[in-house]
This record gives sequence, C-alpha cells and structure tokens, in this order.
Amino acid sequence: MNPAIPAWRPMREADLGFVDRLGNSIYPDHVESFAAFAAKFRACPEACLVAEKGGRGAGYCLALPADAGNPPRLDQVRYVPAKPAFIHLHDIALSEAARGHGLVPLAIERLAEVARAKSFAGLSLIAVMGTETMWPRYGFKPAPCDRAVIASFGGGVYMNRPL
Repeated sequence: MNPAIPAWRPMREADLGFVDRLGNSIYPDHVESFAAFAAKFRACPEACLVAEKGGRGAGYCLALPADAGNPPRLDQVRYVPAKPAFIHLHDIALSEAARGHGLVPLAIERLAEVARAKSFAGLSLIAVMGTETMWPRYGFKPAPCDRAVIASFGGGVYMNRPL
C-alpha cells in the first residue's frame, strides 16, 4: 500500500477527536458535538471508517443503522431505530489531501457490505450543501423523510439506495 495515497481503515474510538475536529471544520454550518459523533460511532463501529494518508487522518465516514425515512437528526446523541432498514451514511468528510482518490465509492461499497450482512434494504443519507446532484451517480435517489430531521440540517434531500 502506497502511504502517499489515502486509504480507508476501520475507525477506532481513539479517532473520535480527529473526527470531531475535521467534521466541524469542513462543515461549519452543520456542527455536531463530540458526544453525537461518539454515539453514532458506537451504534455501528463496523460502518465507520477513517481515511489515512501518510499515517495521518485525512477523512472519515460515519454511518449507523437507521429507520427508513427517519434517520438521526444533526447532533442527535440518542437515536434508537424502531425498525432499522438502512445503513445511514450520516457523514463523510475528506480533507483536501484525500479528495480525488476514489474514496467515496470505496466507502459506499463497504457500507453496502455492512447493510447486506444485517439484511437491510440498502443505504441512506441526507444530501446537504447542494450535494444531491452528486449522489445519483452512486445509485442514490430522493425518498420521503421526516421533515423535522431535514430541518435539523437546515435543509437537504433524503436519499436512499437499495442493495
């Protein structure tokens, strides 16, 4: 493996400080508490990844089981899905150094593996900051969602992708 090229590895509890710093710097209009990041990681560690480049953190993917159309709100610490049906890609954040290396499709494939192992219907996400035009290339389509969830992000488009 070439250390100059970023690659995903499983997230560890010790990575949460990095996740908190990077996420809140990349998404200043979508700030989350350390407790919210930690709760989402603990809900499904196998669906959380860190991108490393040269031995340093360069990005992360934070995902967890969620109900169809009712994923966790922004900065929600306690979330227990009633009937989990999707692995919800809550957040993917890549530093400039990690962009352009094909990490997004690799993360999506890893999340699909987790969803298949749990016999879920697919993947979901809330596209924010105009990214709803990017996600269809990875198979995501708009779907109905609880309005209060979307409002917690200041707007966005809930999307899912069947397996």
